Amino acid sequence: MAHKNRKISTASNRIPAKSIFVIALLAVAAIGYLSLQTRNDELGRQIKAIERALPAIDKEIANEQRNWTAAKSIPNMQRLLRLHDIEMKWPDESQIVRLVETPDDDTPYQLHASLR
Repeated sequence: MAHKNRKISTASNRIPAKSIFVIALLAVAAIGYLSLQTRNDELGRQIKAIERALPAIDKEIANEQRNWTAAKSIPNMQRLLRLHDIEMKWPDESQIVRLVETPDDDTPYQLHASLR
């Protein structure tokens, strides 16, 4: 009969399944934490870059608002009308459409056009 090799211990070589599960769970949690941390850092860098660009954008908005206000001013509109030989006048009475409220009717407003 063959003798059992007493140098190899089966009990010392086994790692409990619970320990493997806990180690795997910790590894997944660590990888998840690192990925969240990396994404958070990237978003932080993007936010700082946008905040650095904000004063320049505010200045550009103010300039465009000033330019638009100047462009739609009455003297500028008159100058452009003269430049393009456009003559504007008030409409005739027959071209005016008035909205008149009638309190006794179901419809709140009626159109009245003066036709001549």
